[in-house]
Amino acid sequence: YNGVTYTVTDIGQPESVLDETTMSNNALFYDTLQEQFEAELHVDNLVIKSGIQRINTFVFVNLRCKNVTIPDSVEIIGSSAFWMVNVSTSLNLSNGLKEIGIGAFSWTNLPQTVTIPASVTTIGGGAFEDSNAMQYIFETGSQLKTIGAQAFACSEAPGSALTTITIPASVETIGEKAFWQQTGLTKVVIEGNNIKAIGDKCFANCPTLKTFTINATTPPTFGTNVFWVDPDNGMMTAS
Repeated sequence: YNGVTYTVTDIGQPESVLDETTMSNNALFYDTLQEQFEAELHVDNLVIKSGIQRINTFVFVNLRCKNVTIPDSVEIIGSSAFWMVNVSTSLNLSNGLKEIGIGAFSWTNLPQTVTIPASVTTIGGGAFEDSNAMQYIFETGSQLKTIGAQAFACSEAPGSALTTITIPASVETIGEKAFWQQTGLTKVVIEGNNIKAIGDKCFANCPTLKTFTINATTPPTFGTNVFWVDPDNGMMTAS
């Protein structure tokens, strides 16, 4: 706050994770019953202490900050952990991260580019739903297996920020409506031979999508209306 970096020493436990002075001066409160913060402040940097392995459900809500750094010890980001958080400058995810939970960064204002560490195996349903990043980069050597339903969807209103996406070769399943209503999306590339299933309406209501490339030698199973576009948008594409 006012240029000061605050360090979270524990997350999702029944005791307060911030010292008494910080809580008092900056209106950051910890609800022991809900195991979450209600954030009513702006900070420059949120630095989570190394050694924490899991960030629990709804820990940070409505936090406004410039930079978030998640240490390599963190393996799981729980459901809606950063729901409606505003991260204006940088989001540094753990290099040991394995799971990004359901809605973990949903309704979140994110930096233009978000890098998904190679260690991540699961992106939960709605993990980045209705967030505004312009680019998602999957690190070389990605171990990602599953992209959940509506993981990158724009459900509340069409989104135009995301224009291209390259899905790593390790991915086996992409859930229904995973990229629903990304109206600026023009190009999708799915690398490698591991893709097995693409869910219903996965790329539906993406009217500018012109290039869709799958490099697998065996085509995956497609759900229904994968590329459907609402006729009100002027076109319809069969799945």
